[in-house]
Amino acid sequence: MKIKNYLVMMLVALCAVACSDDDEVKTPTTVGDTMTIDATSYADWVYVNLVTGETQKVSDYSQWYYAGNGTSAEAKASASDITIDWHIAFHRYNVRTNGASAVVTAATTLAGLTEWPTSGYTADVDIVPGSASAGGSGVITDMSGMMTEVGVGYASSGTINEVLSGAITRTGEMGSYVYTPSDKVFVVKFADGGYAKLLFTDATDAEGNTGHVTFAYEYTK
Repeated sequence: MKIKNYLVMMLVALCAVACSDDDEVKTPTTVGDTMTIDATSYADWVYVNLVTGETQKVSDYSQWYYAGNGTSAEAKASASDITIDWHIAFHRYNVRTNGASAVVTAATTLAGLTEWPTSGYTADVDIVPGSASAGGSGVITDMSGMMTEVGVGYASSGTINEVLSGAITRTGEMGSYVYTPSDKVFVVKFADGGYAKLLFTDATDAEGNTGHVTFAYEYTK
């Protein structure tokens, strides 16, 4: 009888440990902050780890297509140059994800979004070289030849997330564009099971210079 009781106690203890481990695994953890990304360089992408806050700037690693004379320049970097574990990346107001998908919600504050959307997510798409007016994705990588026959340089490959890239809209004319962040919360769903809420709050720095992206976020996994 004592042996039987001992075995029962052992089984109860093992179950308690297993259940405790399961609870620890299933309990989500959330990190959050506000970040301002200097994405002023047309030549570079800024890769961001939402957990650690670490960033890394890497040149666009596609060949650059020059719309003026139809030539291409060899890639100045490669994907292997990205050494951080990244979640999202910024190029001016273009955004790409690390194999994730995104959706815009009706919420206007991070706290106001209490449940993860279950549908409507859009994955990254392949960049189409050339200006948007010519049916391309319009990811400009080199402005130096704009006033010459060479023309503007564009990324010829890679990906962008069209939902997140629409978080900041542009109005007006060249030289006097106004950039306006959406007042909606965006949700990004990652392949590893993590989710992020993003609320874009500014598109310029304190002096009004464009290419600076400020956003508040919460990452949960």
